[in-house]
Amino acid sequence: MKRIQFYPASWAGIVCFTLLFPATGCRQSSIKPTVDKTRSKYYLSDEEIDPDYGKTDIASLITIGSAGELQDRRRQLIGFIWKGGPFPGEKLPARVVEKHLDERYKGLPNLRQIDRLTVTMDWGVNSIIYYFRPIERNNRLFIYHQGHTGDFIVGKAVIAKLVASGYAVLGLAMPLVGMNNRPVHDFEHLGRHQLTKHSRFVLVESAEFSAIRFFAEPVAVALNHALATAEYDSVAMTGISGGGWTTTLYAALDPRVERSYPVAGTLPFYLRSKRHRNTWGDFEQNLPALYRIANYLELYLMGSSGQGRAQLQILNKYDSCCFSGISYQTYHHIIQWRAERLGGSFDVFLDDSHHEHKISERALAAILSSESRFR
Repeated sequence: MKRIQFYPASWAGIVCFTLLFPATGCRQSSIKPTVDKTRSKYYLSDEEIDPDYGKTDIASLITIGSAGELQDRRRQLIGFIWKGGPFPGEKLPARVVEKHLDERYKGLPNLRQIDRLTVTMDWGVNSIIYYFRPIERNNRLFIYHQGHTGDFIVGKAVIAKLVASGYAVLGLAMPLVGMNNRPVHDFEHLGRHQLTKHSRFVLVESAEFSAIRFFAEPVAVALNHALATAEYDSVAMTGISGGGWTTTLYAALDPRVERSYPVAGTLPFYLRSKRHRNTWGDFEQNLPALYRIANYLELYLMGSSGQGRAQLQILNKYDSCCFSGISYQTYHHIIQWRAERLGGSFDVFLDDSHHEHKISERALAAILSSESRFR
Protein backbone atom coordinates (compact mmCIF):
# COMPACT_ATOMS: atom_id res chain seq x y z
CA MET A 1 0.00 0.00 0.00
CA LYS A 2 1.47 3.32 -1.04
CA ARG A 3 1.51 6.27 1.32
CA ILE A 4 1.74 9.97 0.68
CA GLN A 5 4.74 11.56 2.37
CA PHE A 6 4.38 15.15 3.49
CA TYR A 7 7.45 16.89 4.79
CA PRO A 8 7.88 19.32 7.69
CA ALA A 9 7.26 22.96 6.93
CA SER A 10 10.66 24.22 8.00
CA TRP A 11 14.27 23.15 8.43
CA ALA A 12 13.83 23.86 12.13
CA GLY A 13 11.21 21.12 12.14
CA ILE A 14 13.50 18.73 10.28
CA VAL A 15 16.31 19.31 12.75
CA CYS A 16 13.87 18.85 15.61
CA PHE A 17 12.62 15.55 14.17
CA THR A 18 16.18 14.33 13.63
CA LEU A 19 16.94 14.92 17.27
CA LEU A 20 13.78 13.43 18.73
CA PHE A 21 12.70 10.59 16.45
CA PRO A 22 11.53 8.15 17.60
CA ALA A 23 11.81 9.30 21.20
CA THR A 24 9.89 12.16 22.81
CA GLY A 25 9.38 15.82 22.01
CA CYS A 26 11.81 18.62 21.20
CA ARG A 27 13.86 19.26 24.28
CA GLN A 28 15.51 22.44 23.07
CA SER A 29 14.64 25.17 20.63
CA SER A 30 16.41 28.25 19.40
CA ILE A 31 13.12 29.70 18.18
CA LYS A 32 12.01 32.59 20.37
CA PRO A 33 8.38 33.57 20.95
CA THR A 34 7.14 36.88 19.60
CA VAL A 35 5.42 39.54 21.66
CA ASP A 36 2.77 41.35 19.66
CA LYS A 37 2.16 44.62 21.50
CA THR A 38 -1.12 45.15 19.67
CA ARG A 39 -2.60 42.18 21.54
CA SER A 40 -3.28 41.79 25.21
CA LYS A 41 -1.95 38.23 25.34
CA TYR A 42 1.50 36.83 24.90
CA TYR A 43 1.24 34.56 21.88
CA LEU A 44 3.21 32.80 19.17
CA SER A 45 3.31 33.60 15.49
CA ASP A 46 2.41 30.87 13.02
CA GLU A 47 6.10 30.42 12.18
CA GLU A 48 7.27 29.51 15.70
CA ILE A 49 7.18 26.69 18.23
CA ASP A 50 7.11 27.67 21.88
CA PRO A 51 10.15 26.16 23.64
CA ASP A 52 7.84 25.27 26.54
CA TYR A 53 6.13 22.70 24.31
CA GLY A 54 9.35 20.70 24.31
CA LYS A 55 9.12 20.30 28.08
CA THR A 56 6.31 17.76 27.66
CA ASP A 57 7.42 14.14 27.44
CA ILE A 58 5.16 13.39 24.49
CA ALA A 59 5.93 9.69 24.22
CA SER A 60 4.92 9.14 27.85
CA LEU A 61 1.45 10.52 27.07
CA ILE A 62 0.80 7.68 24.63
CA THR A 63 -0.11 4.60 26.66
CA ILE A 64 -1.22 2.41 23.75
CA GLY A 65 1.51 0.10 22.53
CA SER A 66 -0.24 -2.89 20.99
CA ALA A 67 -3.31 -3.84 18.99
CA GLY A 68 -4.81 -5.41 22.09
CA GLU A 69 -4.33 -2.25 24.13
CA LEU A 70 -5.86 -0.22 21.30
CA GLN A 71 -8.95 -2.43 21.20
CA ASP A 72 -9.29 -2.23 24.98
CA ARG A 73 -9.07 1.56 24.87
CA ARG A 74 -11.71 1.64 22.16
CA ARG A 75 -14.00 -0.45 24.38
CA GLN A 76 -13.41 1.98 27.22
CA LEU A 77 -14.30 4.96 25.05
CA ILE A 78 -17.47 3.28 23.83
CA GLY A 79 -18.34 2.37 27.40
CA PHE A 80 -17.94 5.99 28.47
CA ILE A 81 -19.92 7.49 25.60
CA TRP A 82 -22.77 4.97 25.73
CA LYS A 83 -22.45 4.40 29.50
CA GLY A 84 -21.99 0.67 29.39
CA GLY A 85 -24.39 0.17 26.52
CA PRO A 86 -23.33 -1.21 23.15
CA PHE A 87 -21.95 0.76 20.26
CA PRO A 88 -24.96 1.57 18.01
CA GLY A 89 -23.71 -0.61 15.20
CA GLU A 90 -27.21 -1.73 14.23
CA LYS A 91 -29.34 1.33 15.00
CA LEU A 92 -31.04 2.83 11.93
CA PRO A 93 -32.56 6.26 11.28
CA ALA A 94 -35.98 6.94 12.77
CA ARG A 95 -37.09 8.31 9.42
CA VAL A 96 -35.85 8.11 5.83
CA VAL A 97 -37.21 10.27 3.01
CA GLU A 98 -35.90 9.03 -0.32
CA LYS A 99 -35.38 11.41 -3.23
CA HIS A 100 -35.68 14.42 -0.95
CA LEU A 101 -35.83 17.72 -2.83
CA ASP A 102 -33.56 20.53 -1.66
CA GLU A 103 -33.19 23.35 -4.16
CA ARG A 104 -29.86 24.36 -2.64
CA TYR A 105 -28.27 21.30 -4.23
CA LYS A 106 -30.08 21.48 -7.55
CA GLY A 107 -27.75 20.85 -10.48
CA LEU A 108 -25.02 19.19 -8.43
CA PRO A 109 -22.91 17.30 -11.00
CA ASN A 110 -23.39 13.51 -11.06
CA LEU A 111 -26.07 13.63 -8.32
CA ARG A 112 -28.81 11.03 -8.72
CA GLN A 113 -30.74 11.73 -5.54
CA ILE A 114 -30.62 12.90 -1.94
CA ASP A 115 -32.12 10.79 0.83
CA ARG A 116 -32.97 12.66 4.04
CA LEU A 117 -32.23 10.74 7.25
CA THR A 118 -33.46 11.66 10.73
CA VAL A 119 -31.64 10.27 13.74
CA THR A 120 -33.36 10.65 17.10
CA MET A 121 -31.55 10.48 20.44
CA ASP A 122 -32.13 10.97 24.15
CA TRP A 123 -33.17 14.38 25.50
CA GLY A 124 -35.09 14.96 22.25
CA VAL A 125 -31.90 15.82 20.34
CA ASN A 126 -31.96 14.90 16.66
CA SER A 127 -29.67 14.95 13.65
CA ILE A 128 -30.69 15.59 10.05
CA ILE A 129 -28.39 13.91 7.55
CA TYR A 130 -28.33 14.00 3.77
CA TYR A 131 -27.27 10.90 1.85
CA PHE A 132 -25.99 12.09 -1.54
CA ARG A 133 -26.11 9.24 -4.05
CA PRO A 134 -24.24 9.63 -7.36
CA ILE A 135 -25.27 8.56 -10.84
CA GLU A 136 -21.88 7.12 -11.74
CA ARG A 137 -20.41 5.39 -8.71
CA ASN A 138 -16.88 4.54 -7.68
CA ASN A 139 -18.28 2.25 -4.95
CA ARG A 140 -16.82 4.40 -2.19
CA LEU A 141 -18.52 6.23 0.64
CA PHE A 142 -17.39 9.54 2.12
CA ILE A 143 -18.70 11.05 5.36
CA TYR A 144 -18.55 14.86 5.40
CA HIS A 145 -19.00 16.62 8.76
CA GLN A 146 -19.47 20.37 9.06
CA GLY A 147 -18.22 22.41 12.00
CA HIS A 148 -19.85 25.03 14.21
CA THR A 149 -20.56 27.48 11.39
CA GLY A 150 -23.84 25.94 10.28
CA ASP A 151 -25.51 23.36 8.07
CA PHE A 152 -23.35 21.21 5.79
CA ILE A 153 -24.50 23.44 2.94
CA VAL A 154 -21.43 25.43 4.00
CA GLY A 155 -19.41 22.53 2.63
CA LYS A 156 -21.34 22.32 -0.64
CA ALA A 157 -18.21 22.77 -2.77
CA VAL A 158 -16.49 19.85 -1.04
CA ILE A 159 -19.59 17.65 -1.26
CA ALA A 160 -20.03 18.58 -4.94
CA LYS A 161 -16.45 17.60 -5.75
CA LEU A 162 -16.81 14.27 -3.97
CA VAL A 163 -20.10 13.42 -5.67
CA ALA A 164 -18.72 14.47 -9.06
CA SER A 165 -15.83 12.09 -8.41
CA GLY A 166 -18.26 9.21 -7.91
CA TYR A 167 -18.44 9.09 -4.11
CA ALA A 168 -21.65 8.62 -2.20
CA VAL A 169 -21.60 11.21 0.59
CA LEU A 170 -23.20 11.43 4.01
CA GLY A 171 -23.53 15.09 5.02
CA LEU A 172 -23.79 15.87 8.73
CA ALA A 173 -23.76 18.91 10.96
CA MET A 174 -22.90 19.14 14.63
CA PRO A 175 -25.71 18.77 17.21
CA LEU A 176 -27.87 21.89 17.77
CA VAL A 177 -26.51 23.33 14.49
CA GLY A 178 -28.01 23.77 11.03
CA MET A 179 -31.21 21.78 10.45
CA ASN A 180 -30.73 19.93 13.74
CA ASN A 181 -33.15 20.82 16.49
CA ARG A 182 -32.58 22.75 19.73
CA PRO A 183 -34.94 21.13 22.25
CA VAL A 184 -36.33 22.71 25.42
CA HIS A 185 -36.37 20.86 28.75
CA ASP A 186 -37.42 21.40 32.34
CA PHE A 187 -34.28 20.65 34.30
CA GLU A 188 -34.64 19.54 37.90
CA HIS A 189 -33.72 22.33 40.32
CA LEU A 190 -32.83 24.57 37.37
CA GLY A 191 -36.03 25.21 35.46
CA ARG A 192 -36.92 25.42 31.79
CA HIS A 193 -34.01 25.86 29.40
CA GLN A 194 -33.31 25.45 25.70
CA LEU A 195 -30.27 23.57 24.48
CA THR A 196 -28.83 26.06 22.02
CA LYS A 197 -25.07 25.68 22.42
CA HIS A 198 -22.70 22.82 23.10
CA SER A 199 -21.70 24.43 26.38
CA ARG A 200 -25.27 23.79 27.58
CA PHE A 201 -24.64 20.04 27.36
CA VAL A 202 -23.21 20.24 30.87
CA LEU A 203 -26.89 20.23 31.92
CA VAL A 204 -27.36 16.65 30.65
CA GLU A 205 -23.90 15.25 31.38
CA SER A 206 -24.03 12.78 34.28
CA ALA A 207 -22.79 9.42 35.52
CA GLU A 208 -25.64 7.81 33.54
CA PHE A 209 -25.44 9.83 30.33
CA SER A 210 -22.76 11.46 28.19
CA ALA A 211 -23.59 14.23 25.73
CA ILE A 212 -20.70 13.02 23.56
CA ARG A 213 -23.31 10.58 22.21
CA PHE A 214 -24.94 13.49 20.40
CA PHE A 215 -21.78 13.89 18.31
CA ALA A 216 -20.87 10.27 17.60
CA GLU A 217 -24.19 8.43 17.34
CA PRO A 218 -25.54 10.21 14.22
CA VAL A 219 -22.40 9.21 12.32
CA ALA A 220 -22.80 5.57 13.33
CA VAL A 221 -26.50 5.45 12.46
CA ALA A 222 -26.02 7.17 9.09
CA LEU A 223 -23.18 4.80 8.27
CA ASN A 224 -25.32 1.80 9.26
CA HIS A 225 -28.02 2.98 6.86
CA ALA A 226 -25.64 3.63 3.97
CA LEU A 227 -23.96 0.24 4.30
CA ALA A 228 -27.39 -1.41 4.39
CA THR A 229 -28.45 0.26 1.14
CA ALA A 230 -25.38 -0.38 -1.00
CA GLU A 231 -22.07 -2.21 -1.04
CA TYR A 232 -19.03 0.03 -0.70
CA ASP A 233 -15.40 -0.88 -1.15
CA SER A 234 -14.28 1.61 1.47
CA VAL A 235 -15.42 4.32 3.87
CA ALA A 236 -13.59 7.61 4.40
CA MET A 237 -14.43 10.63 6.54
CA THR A 238 -13.53 14.30 6.60
CA GLY A 239 -14.75 17.39 8.41
CA ILE A 240 -13.80 20.96 9.16
CA SER A 241 -13.36 22.54 12.60
CA GLY A 242 -15.85 20.82 14.93
CA GLY A 243 -16.35 18.40 12.07
CA GLY A 244 -12.63 17.77 12.13
CA TRP A 245 -12.89 17.04 15.84
CA THR A 246 -15.77 14.64 15.15
CA THR A 247 -13.72 12.95 12.43
CA THR A 248 -10.84 12.47 14.87
CA LEU A 249 -13.07 11.00 17.57
CA TYR A 250 -15.21 8.84 15.30
CA ALA A 251 -12.29 7.32 13.41
CA ALA A 252 -10.89 6.25 16.78
CA LEU A 253 -14.21 4.61 17.69
CA ASP A 254 -15.19 2.83 14.49
CA PRO A 255 -12.67 0.88 12.38
CA ARG A 256 -15.20 0.81 9.55
CA VAL A 257 -13.83 4.27 8.75
CA GLU A 258 -10.67 3.20 6.98
CA ARG A 259 -9.30 6.61 6.08
CA SER A 260 -9.89 9.89 7.87
CA TYR A 261 -9.03 13.48 7.01
CA PRO A 262 -9.75 15.81 9.95
CA VAL A 263 -9.25 19.45 8.96
CA ALA A 264 -8.40 22.19 11.50
CA GLY A 265 -10.15 20.23 14.22
CA THR A 266 -7.80 19.53 17.12
CA LEU A 267 -4.40 19.80 18.71
CA PRO A 268 -3.18 17.91 21.78
CA PHE A 269 -3.77 19.60 25.13
CA TYR A 270 -0.11 20.41 25.73
CA LEU A 271 -0.25 22.64 22.62
CA ARG A 272 -3.37 24.49 23.77
CA SER A 273 -1.65 27.04 25.95
CA LYS A 274 -2.43 30.72 26.45
CA ARG A 275 0.44 31.43 24.11
CA HIS A 276 -1.63 30.69 21.04
CA ARG A 277 -5.05 31.85 20.02
CA ASN A 278 -8.36 29.99 20.03
CA THR A 279 -7.17 26.51 20.87
CA TRP A 280 -9.25 25.55 23.90
CA GLY A 281 -12.51 24.85 22.06
CA ASP A 282 -16.04 24.04 23.12
CA PHE A 283 -17.55 21.51 25.57
CA GLU A 284 -16.70 18.45 23.51
CA GLN A 285 -13.11 19.57 22.91
CA ASN A 286 -12.13 19.53 26.57
CA LEU A 287 -14.35 17.19 28.59
CA PRO A 288 -11.84 15.82 31.14
CA ALA A 289 -13.54 12.45 31.68
CA LEU A 290 -13.34 11.68 27.96
CA TYR A 291 -9.69 12.58 27.46
CA ARG A 292 -8.54 10.78 30.57
CA ILE A 293 -9.52 7.61 28.70
CA ALA A 294 -7.83 8.60 25.45
CA ASN A 295 -6.06 11.90 24.94
CA TYR A 296 -5.75 13.50 21.52
CA LEU A 297 -2.44 11.83 20.71
CA GLU A 298 -4.03 8.48 21.46
CA LEU A 299 -7.11 9.33 19.40
CA TYR A 300 -4.84 10.08 16.43
CA LEU A 301 -3.17 6.73 16.93
CA MET A 302 -6.48 4.88 17.29
CA GLY A 303 -7.88 6.49 14.14
CA SER A 304 -4.84 5.67 12.02
CA SER A 305 -3.88 2.18 13.25
CA GLY A 306 -4.92 -1.14 11.81
CA GLN A 307 -4.43 -2.94 8.52
CA GLY A 308 -5.38 -0.67 5.62
CA ARG A 309 -6.26 2.29 7.86
CA ALA A 310 -4.79 5.76 7.50
CA GLN A 311 -5.29 9.26 8.86
CA LEU A 312 -4.09 12.44 7.19
CA GLN A 313 -4.49 15.34 9.59
CA ILE A 314 -4.84 18.63 7.74
CA LEU A 315 -3.95 21.89 9.49
CA ASN A 316 -4.15 25.41 8.08
CA LYS A 317 -0.86 27.13 8.87
CA TYR A 318 -2.43 30.61 8.84
CA ASP A 319 -5.90 29.65 10.05
CA SER A 320 -7.94 32.71 11.04
CA CYS A 321 -9.75 30.73 13.72
CA CYS A 322 -7.81 28.03 15.45
CA PHE A 323 -5.12 25.33 15.42
CA SER A 324 -2.80 27.33 13.18
CA GLY A 325 0.98 27.29 13.18
CA ILE A 326 3.59 24.56 13.07
CA SER A 327 3.45 23.13 16.60
CA TYR A 328 2.18 19.82 15.17
CA GLN A 329 5.83 19.13 14.38
CA THR A 330 6.37 18.16 18.02
CA TYR A 331 4.19 15.03 17.68
CA HIS A 332 3.90 14.31 13.95
CA HIS A 333 6.61 11.68 13.57
CA ILE A 334 5.96 10.09 16.94
CA ILE A 335 2.38 9.21 15.95
CA GLN A 336 3.51 8.31 12.45
CA TRP A 337 6.05 5.80 13.74
CA ARG A 338 3.65 4.25 16.26
CA ALA A 339 0.82 3.96 13.71
CA GLU A 340 3.10 2.12 11.31
CA ARG A 341 4.04 -0.31 14.08
CA LEU A 342 0.32 -1.04 14.44
CA GLY A 343 -0.22 -1.61 10.73
CA GLY A 344 -1.59 1.81 9.81
CA SER A 345 -0.49 5.20 8.54
CA PHE A 346 -0.52 8.72 10.00
CA ASP A 347 0.62 11.93 8.38
CA VAL A 348 0.08 15.69 8.56
CA PHE A 349 -0.54 18.03 5.64
CA LEU A 350 0.16 21.69 6.40
CA ASP A 351 -1.90 23.94 4.16
CA ASP A 352 -0.24 27.33 3.75
CA SER A 353 -2.26 28.39 0.70
CA HIS A 354 -4.72 30.68 2.51
CA HIS A 355 -5.60 32.47 5.77
CA GLU A 356 -9.07 31.04 6.38
CA HIS A 357 -10.77 28.38 8.49
CA LYS A 358 -11.83 26.03 5.74
CA ILE A 359 -11.11 23.02 3.57
CA SER A 360 -9.29 24.68 0.71
CA GLU A 361 -9.01 23.46 -2.88
CA ARG A 362 -5.44 22.47 -2.10
CA ALA A 363 -6.51 20.44 0.95
CA LEU A 364 -9.28 18.74 -1.02
CA ALA A 365 -6.77 17.89 -3.75
CA ALA A 366 -4.54 16.30 -1.09
CA ILE A 367 -7.49 14.26 0.19
CA LEU A 368 -8.42 13.00 -3.27
CA SER A 369 -4.79 12.28 -4.07
CA SER A 370 -4.55 10.20 -0.93
CA GLU A 371 -7.74 8.36 -1.81
CA SER A 372 -6.42 7.57 -5.30
CA ARG A 373 -3.60 5.55 -3.72
CA PHE A 374 -6.02 3.17 -2.01
CA ARG A 375 -7.42 1.25 -4.95
